[in-house]
Amino acid sequence: MTWDFTIKATDVIMILAILVGPIVAICITERLRKNEDKRNRKVHIYRTLMATRTANLSFQHVEALNLVETEFSSGNKEDNEVVSSWKLYLSHLNDKNYPQESWGARRADLLVDLLHEMSRALGYGHDKAAIKAGSYYPQGYGNIEEEQQAIRKGWLNVLAGQPINMAVTSFPYSEEAANLQQQVHEALLESLSDKRIVKVSIVNHDNNVAATLRETGADK
Repeated sequence: MTWDFTIKATDVIMILAILVGPIVAICITERLRKNEDKRNRKVHIYRTLMATRTANLSFQHVEALNLVETEFSSGNKEDNEVVSSWKLYLSHLNDKNYPQESWGARRADLLVDLLHEMSRALGYGHDKAAIKAGSYYPQGYGNIEEEQQAIRKGWLNVLAGQPINMAVTSFPYSEEAANLQQQVHEALLESLSDKRIVKVSIVNHDNNVAATLRETGADK
């Protein structure tokens, strides 16, 4: 009985497939998982910026904005367009010399451009008109935000030593005080009209001078 130990190419391929197959499968699975995780992070940033595009001072908006350059860094054309729009938007946010009357409108347009590029990179296909018009922000939120800014500015002015303008519109009313004021007023009028004489006497007691005022009627 003889044994044939001839190894064929197909056998080698099968052996390699058995040994390497699981490793390759694991590598492919891990690569797909990483790609999915990276896309999920991009989607999260995009969704957060879309949800807060009318509340640009919110913590969520600022946090997502600061993560754009990190997550859209693959180097492909779509991500490069996103990063380019992000840099333009960030540059405008830090531009203190831009005319204030048109700064807000320019900021909104640049944010729409950024969101549009992110939409294209992620395959959503949202156009600029939909991004700009499809947002909702209650007026009450805007009022609260403006009031909070006014309060912060006011306290900063106080801490900086600026004076506070105060106006007294009324005083607490007391009937007893009002009666006393009326009596004093009448007494002064009588004194000025010679109806009442106010006599002043000075008495010296042990080198201490004391003044005594005594009111008398003009007819006495």
